[in-house]
Amino acid sequence: MHLFKTSEKYFKVDPWLVVEEGFDPAKARLAESIFSVANEFMCVRGYFEESYSGDHLLGSYFSQLYDMMDIK
Repeated sequence: MHLFKTSEKYFKVDPWLVVEEGFDPAKARLAESIFSVANEFMCVRGYFEESYSGDHLLGSYFSQLYDMMDIK
């Protein structure tokens, strides 16, 4: 899936909001990326809290965590 090469608009254009009207399972990863919540230290992807059996990518990311502890 190469969404960056399409000219199709999936999100509604609004100057202050990101609006997803409906849900397209084929574009779930795109929506997860757009609806991520982050600051300079932590990011949480906008995935379903409930179990979703379709294509998705769970993830929470922490800045410089790899520098602060040994991984064994």
